[in-house]
Amino acid sequence: MDRHHPLHSSFHSSMRSRDSSSTAGSDPREKIKDCLRKFIAFMFTQVGVGALVVCYAILGAAAFMHIEKDNPDQQLEDVKSWRKNCVDNMWFYAETVNTLNETYFKVKINEYLIAYQKNITEAIHDGYSGKSAEDIWSFPAALMYSLSVFTMIGYGNIVPKTVWGKIFTIAYACFGIPIYILYFCNMGKVLAQTFKWLYITTEHMKLKNVFHQLLVVM
Repeated sequence: MDRHHPLHSSFHSSMRSRDSSSTAGSDPREKIKDCLRKFIAFMFTQVGVGALVVCYAILGAAAFMHIEKDNPDQQLEDVKSWRKNCVDNMWFYAETVNTLNETYFKVKINEYLIAYQKNITEAIHDGYSGKSAEDIWSFPAALMYSLSVFTMIGYGNIVPKTVWGKIFTIAYACFGIPIYILYFCNMGKVLAQTFKWLYITTEHMKLKNVFHQLLVVM
């Protein structure tokens, strides 16, 4: 009876360990934790960080398009208003005064044109390009702007004009620059390993040629 008792207890302990391991393996929370660990490990690889950079750039381009296209361009509306006022003033002067003095007529028309030219010059200095928001913020242009923000290149050929666009640019850069630095560091490791392999391979080939020449001489 005493001999069977240790075997019986060991059998029950092994069965309990199997039941606990199977329960832990079938636990959905453990599966979720395991998937998260694998996902985080993958995101810190070169492929994972590269995919994260691409997705971040595409999402940023879509966000900038949505913010800038849905807001009217006040500068464009001002230029239209200035153009209309200039034409209306010239027509009103020609219709009401109807002067036969060519010099006086040219002086008045020139005043209207100079005022319009001054407004247009100030608008161009403030970033006016003559294009609407739909024309400026196409997907390729928004993607280029997103890349220039978190890569810290900053071409400056396209900038957001709305307040929300400028605020989103700051937040986008704060999160995007660390992601790009992480990708750049991983890329540096890959390049270092590649150059190291090339150097070792080249030196190995040189040594192989030297040994071959020695064998030929001997």
